[in-house]
Amino acid sequence: MSTLRVITAATTEPLSLAEARDHLRVDHFEDDGVISGCILAARQHIENITGLALAASTWLLTMDATPEDGWVLLPREPVQSVTSVQYYNTAGTLTTWASTEWEVDLYSSPPRLRAKYGSTWPTVKDVLAAVQVTFVCGYSGPQTVPQPILQALRLLVGHYYENREAATAGSISAMPFAVDALLAPYKTAWV
Repeated sequence: MSTLRVITAATTEPLSLAEARDHLRVDHFEDDGVISGCILAARQHIENITGLALAASTWLLTMDATPEDGWVLLPREPVQSVTSVQYYNTAGTLTTWASTEWEVDLYSSPPRLRAKYGSTWPTVKDVLAAVQVTFVCGYSGPQTVPQPILQALRLLVGHYYENREAATAGSISAMPFAVDALLAPYKTAWV
């Protein structure tokens, strides 16, 4: 079994508060907190339905054993780098596997990691989370996020800003169809 969790969350958003205010045609600052919350919620929603990381963040993938087929698939994209591969050795000590022993393919979808030719995965102790892969993923900045994703983000921010309740009297507000259409080409195999 494997698990995935954020170690260091994104510190910047792909859509700035000023850009969101512009899109919403809001020319005052009283709703900045609401708009910031809409940006965060919209980014996280898009990340959850696509498997992408829109802003740089650090993730930890843990596995209970070494992979049977030799490959570790990294379940978030785009991966910028793999920081470390660690494992519990047979004595139960958390050990860093030398980066000279493994290689990573950042360009495949999903990105993947394996032992280099001539190397093998180390023997690990039979414990939960025996193998731990730390990696940084996300677009390197707002200018590198594809425009269709940014447009979906703007639409979601607008939707969340205008529909602050789950339902309004006499109607139910549905998610904009355009968001799904804009994001469809970017959905990864993980979702």
